[in-house]
Amino acid sequence: MMTSVSVILPCFNAAATIARAIESVMSQDNPDFELLIVDDASTDQTAQIVRGFTSDPRIKFIQPSERGGANVARNIAIKNSSHDIICFIDSDDRYEPNKLSWVSNFFQSNPEIDVLIDSFFLEHPKPNRSGYRLAPDLTNSQAVFDGIVMRNINKPTPSMTIRRQTLLKAGLFDETMNRRQDLDLLFRLASINARFASTSTVLWRKSWMPSSITANSTSFLPALLELCEKHPQYILNPIFRQGLGTDLLRHTWRKTKARGMISAIQDLLAFATRHGKVNTCKLLGLGIYAGVAGMLPNRKP
Repeated sequence: MMTSVSVILPCFNAAATIARAIESVMSQDNPDFELLIVDDASTDQTAQIVRGFTSDPRIKFIQPSERGGANVARNIAIKNSSHDIICFIDSDDRYEPNKLSWVSNFFQSNPEIDVLIDSFFLEHPKPNRSGYRLAPDLTNSQAVFDGIVMRNINKPTPSMTIRRQTLLKAGLFDETMNRRQDLDLLFRLASINARFASTSTVLWRKSWMPSSITANSTSFLPALLELCEKHPQYILNPIFRQGLGTDLLRHTWRKTKARGMISAIQDLLAFATRHGKVNTCKLLGLGIYAGVAGMLPNRKP
């Protein structure tokens, strides 16, 4: 018998894509799940579209009275969930038909594992950026966490499946963070000795859109600075510094393309003001080394 799963779906003004996301969950080959949809005060037709699915008793539709952000919506859903295994999906993504049966069987067969990072296919408007984002097949918890922080393993929120009690113990999502909430949560999960695993099995499809948070070049640096402040080991640990350097280098390149070199330099100076010019240069060097040495086989979407 498969382990029951709770699926968390936050949404805001997602009328164009929400039906597709819901249908991908409802068509799973494992029917033993609940889908908790939290509408974060949408002003379009999102709520009306969701209500078209609520005749299925497996769907719980929650509408808070005011907008709180995606992390607030996720936490509301987690607190209202009923099952031991928690999966996530965003309103513009979709599951492969075997997503829930695969993770259910995995956790049933691996009772010592608390957190699973799976693989996905990125759909991007630019064909050269589309492709598989494959994690390695690992049950060595430290190797998985190191790979995540070093940016060798992609970890968008829908890639994470977590035991509910472990998630509650870690403190859920930080509702004050607008970005990098996934890495923040993973740091806190590691701090309570949660056991990590990863799989190369592709279980969902991620749709990149111009409105995606990852497309916003202005929000990344404040989130990165906040992450370093909350988790000093990100900047102090020699292993983790490679990932931080890669993040900083990627951001500099993307900010240059999006807003010009002066804007990118201003961000680097803001980082250097907080963490020192020499340290910033060393981190950029680590990011360059990681790329040249081929230590980042999977690009971060």
